Amino acid sequence: MLLQARGLMRKEKYADAIAALQESLSLALNAEQKLVAALALTHIGEIYLLQGFRPEALLYYEKALDVYRQLGSENGVAIVQKKIAMVSPEAGEAENIPPEAREKLIEDAVDRVRSRVKGLQEKVE
Repeated sequence: MLLQARGLMRKEKYADAIAALQESLSLALNAEQKLVAALALTHIGEIYLLQGFRPEALLYYEKALDVYRQLGSENGVAIVQKKIAMVSPEAGEAENIPPEAREKLIEDAVDRVRSRVKGLQEKVE
């Protein structure tokens, strides 16, 4: 279901993607699959950020961070902390973002653009 939601995100079908992720989150929590729950929360945050809803994105990123900490996932914690740094009100200016986080944000943005371009190219073909 996470893959389906990612596909919907790429097609900019955000409401459908959030619905799929909410369902995935619910199933993951019921089955105590914390990693899937953390991924779903992170993706929901990404969708809200893509739509410009920073407070909602921050809320979901913070929930994901809690789950990654429960799992002891240093990588998950680091990734979500960078996302929080990008979204939080204190990070309003680029100089407040650490250089390694800034590079990761740029890489992520480039990857999203490449993905959108590829999706648009596939639609044309």
